[in-house]
Amino acid sequence: MLRDIQPGTTFNGFAYGSQPRYFFGFQNKVFFNAKTDTTNTQLWVTDGTKLGTYQFKNLVTTAGSAGSPIDFVEWNGAMWFQGLEGRKLWKSDGTPQGTAPFTLFPAGNSRIWNNALYFISSPSSLA
Repeated sequence: MLRDIQPGTTFNGFAYGSQPRYFFGFQNKVFFNAKTDTTNTQLWVTDGTKLGTYQFKNLVTTAGSAGSPIDFVEWNGAMWFQGLEGRKLWKSDGTPQGTAPFTLFPAGNSRIWNNALYFISSPSSLA
């Protein structure tokens, strides 16, 4: 274990911890989502060391929501993913400062095909 992100957390006697998942390698680091009692599910990163494992960026703009990053892809030198709050498509250059929503409207799953990045959105979500 590199770091105990949510130590001592139990529910009905069972330890559930930070529930890390959706691991994605980018720029010699691994990005993933993990949950804490104070931040809910957010984007975390590790370089493989305890000190290099930390919450990368708070993706939430609404109190009480979770960022829950999913569907990571690398395209054109950037990391792209979907943030669950508002289902926005995010773009990152690998730094917290260079990580921001790319779309102002909801985006579905993103895929790379024929050297182009595609994402799905429905007309009703644009209203």
